[in-house]
Amino acid sequence: MTSSEFKSAILEWYQGEIFGEVFFNELLANTVEPRLCYKLSLLLQLETETKARLRPVVVAEGLSLCEKAEFRSAANEAAAAFRDLTWMQTMTQIVEIVVPAVARYQAIVEMSPDQYAVLSGSMLLHEQAILDFAKLELAGNQGEAEALILNLLYYKL
Repeated sequence: MTSSEFKSAILEWYQGEIFGEVFFNELLANTVEPRLCYKLSLLLQLETETKARLRPVVVAEGLSLCEKAEFRSAANEAAAAFRDLTWMQTMTQIVEIVVPAVARYQAIVEMSPDQYAVLSGSMLLHEQAILDFAKLELAGNQGEAEALILNLLYYKL
């Protein structure tokens, strides 16, 4: 992976966290059941913390921290499509959305410069955790799903 390609991957990660943050925030805003609000809050916190963790790398690579409006807009549109779904339908859709992202992140890990090996691995772990969360929810293992995300948070809810 060239330096330019990796910089693009860093921006992809960063803007992806912005997308995820807006997406889970919108789902949370349209959810009333307290247990589901908590689960969405965990996912929102994970996106927020990961975005913040990426910022020093974005700056170190001379990239912009500006949060692009089109990512926020796309996330709002995506969340709107989820408004009438049940929790299980939402989790099914999240699995479908996140599977290709995990594959993409794995490809980035395999081509990352050595200095970013830990970061790349953590981004893959992050994305895999969202996938695993949704799968655990679908399997009826809600406590395990929550614990999975809680274990990744620095600021636990």
